[in-house]
Formats: sequence, structure tokens, C-alpha cells
Amino acid sequence: MSEQVSRIPRRAYELPLLKSLVEIGGSIKLGNELYKLVAEKMGFAGKQMESTSIKGPSKWVYDLQWVASDLRRRGEMDGSKKGVWKITDKGRERVRVEWDSFNLNEYISDSTLLDIEEPLADIDEEEVADSLAAKFVPESLEAIKGQILISDTPIHQIITIINANRHLILTGPPGTGKTTIAINASESAVKTKFISGYILTTATSDWTTFDTIGGYMPQPEKELVFTPGIVLRAISENKWLLIDEINRSDADKSFGQLLTILSGQDVELPFANEQGKPIRICRARGLSSYYDEQAATYCVGDNWRILGTMNTFDKNSLFALSYAFMRRFGFVHVNNPPKAQLYKIIDGRVQDGHLNASDADKIKRLLSITPRELGPAIVIDILNYLKERSSPEAFVESIVAYALPQFEGLAVEVIIDFFRKAAKDFGNKEHQAQMKQYLTELFEIETSAW
Repeated sequence: MSEQVSRIPRRAYELPLLKSLVEIGGSIKLGNELYKLVAEKMGFAGKQMESTSIKGPSKWVYDLQWVASDLRRRGEMDGSKKGVWKITDKGRERVRVEWDSFNLNEYISDSTLLDIEEPLADIDEEEVADSLAAKFVPESLEAIKGQILISDTPIHQIITIINANRHLILTGPPGTGKTTIAINASESAVKTKFISGYILTTATSDWTTFDTIGGYMPQPEKELVFTPGIVLRAISENKWLLIDEINRSDADKSFGQLLTILSGQDVELPFANEQGKPIRICRARGLSSYYDEQAATYCVGDNWRILGTMNTFDKNSLFALSYAFMRRFGFVHVNNPPKAQLYKIIDGRVQDGHLNASDADKIKRLLSITPRELGPAIVIDILNYLKERSSPEAFVESIVAYALPQFEGLAVEVIIDFFRKAAKDFGNKEHQAQMKQYLTELFEIETSAW
């Protein structure tokens, strides 16, 4: 059986990487030749590092990417040409001064070797991500917009806030595409190598620091062991955290010590790892985020972000975000598009043969009298319903399914006024009576109010 080397501190790779570049001739295209030479100098050639949860090579190669990024930032490597790793004069001088005193035994010892079944395999260099980009530059504004009807200004704001090293919350009424925009921005960040991935979750009123930071959990045949929450998991995997409906949680209660990290300060958690070492969260020196097992430290890189969404219609009935929490975020409002743009979508469905002209006119009139503006996502839901169901009842059913829930919280008088204005479009007296019954039950309207 061959041996496996457990994860070691990333700083240990710096000198072997620089020394390898010197011996190769100063620069080399990213690939197996460099990895194997570094492995030899680190003393684990023929051994395998533990695997990473991110699809790709072993963790030591994954770590090497971040080490190279940090060396470029410090001027010891040249990052001017993508895919080429090159040492600078500053890096050569460091090798000249420090290499002779480099001691492998400080990092590789018997206690770090574990049995495994398979030896180190050749690395597919296409699976290895290049170093992270220092700036979020999406391929285009449309890459973030997707199919959402939104002007360029909010997209520019999103990009600017992310590049200003701030976290982000998208606000706006329901159906404006806030979550889709957050996902699109995250996928664009992954595609442009600003971050390794993202995790999408939805906040709940039950959230505590156990869900976000973590806590002790019983393990088979072991005492209680610290289990990281979703925030620490995102940090350890170098992934953005997307929190939908962020104000459904009590932010101060559920984020706790994370508030300190979001302000750029280090913090020690009231937990310890299995070796009894206190678990900490600190700022990393580079762009990437990771978990340093030996130091029991979650390191937050410069490119890590939290992206949240918040429904402004619900903000008075849900938890209020404290000023301490809000000042750690930049806010971008995603508003409803002009009605003219929604009309274009409706007319397009008529031209495609997926909507009859009569229903198109009804939807347009609905948009002009609805007591709350309907977002494009809601309009598209109505259009899709009418496309799938060809029936005299379909229009009323689509309004009940998608439009009426948006009126929650409105005064009874407002809802009754809406019914009177829209009654003719609901169809014959039978369909109108059906709609009145829906409204009465959904909003608990007294019969006498009609």
C-alpha cells in the first residue's frame, strides 16, 4: 500500500515552488512537470494528498494554485501571462537566501502519513483551475441579466460593490428576478475564475449560529465534534454564499461572530476541534478562502462574498436587519421594469401563437389596475399557465394562482376595488362569482363588505 500525506500549511509550498521554477529555467506552462517537481521537493512524490470536495485534483495541487496567487501578489512570481508560472528576481533572491535552510521535516513527518489504496495519479491539467482573478469582470452585463428585464445601472452597481470588497443584498418587490440575478452573478464569477463556486440557501426564522457558524454534533463512537455550518462550509470550499430571503432570519442571532468577520476582523469561536485547538475565522492573505486544518482556522479570502436577497413587500412583517448588519453590505434595488417592456413580452407571446389576443388585452388591463405592481417573473408565470391550459377558466385560474397572493396585507377596500375594476375580464357572472369567492376566502373578507 502506498502512503497519503495529510494536508499541510500552504506556506510550506512557497519555497519548493519557487525553487522548482528556478530549476526549470524560470518559467513553465502550468502542468504535470511542475507539479511532479514540487512534489519531489516536498517529499511526497509517489504519495497522495487527501482529496478535495471540489471536483479536480488532490488538495495539495489545489492549494498550490492559491500559493502561486499569493506569491504573485507579493511580487515573487509574475502573473502577466495566463497559464504560465514565472519566477521574478525577487523570488529568485528569496530562493538564494532561504532554500538552504528549508527543512522538509518541519512539514512531513510520520504523524502526517496515512495508508491509502491508490498512488498519486497523473493530473489532468484541464481540471486544475488557474489562479483566481483579482477583479470581478463578467463577460457581459447580459451574463448577469439573463432573461430578466432590468436596466444596466443595477448590474453596474452589483459589479462595483463586489469589486469594492463588500457583501451584497438585492432588494425589491416579488417577481423582479433578484434570486436569478444573484445566481447569474455567481455563475459569472465562477466562469471568470473569481471564485470556485457558490452555495444557494434560503434563510428561515429558525436559524441560529448553529446553522450558519456551526456547533457540536454527536458522532458515532466519538464525543461531540464540531460540525461547521453553511457559512464556514462556503468559506472552506472557496464558494460564495447566496442567501435567499435573508430577512426571514434574525440576522444578529443567526450570524453572531460572523458580524466581526464581515467587518474585516479576526475572531475566535467558542468551539474547539478534535485536538482541542480553538477554532478561529480570520482574513486570508490572498484571494481564495480555505480551511487550515493544522491551525483550526477558516481563512476568508479577498474574493469571498455573501449575496442576499430581500423582498421589500415583506420587510415590515419579517425580521428587521440591524444597522450593525446592514452596514457590512451594499444594497442594490431591483425594481419592476416599465410596463411597456412587459407589454412587449405579452405581444411576443401573441406573435408566437402561444397566447390569444383577447387574453393579451386582459393581462395588459390587469397590469394597469393591479393594486401592487406585478414583477416580470409573475407575468411570465401567468403567460406560461395560459400557454399550457386552453380553457375559458384559464385566465381566472392564472390570476388566482399567481397574482392574488401578491395582494397579501392590502386593505379589504383596496382588494374589493380591484375586483370591481377587473370584473368584466374575469368572464361571465359564474366566473365573476368564482373570483369573488376566492377573494373572500383568501383575504377573509366579510360578506357584508361586498
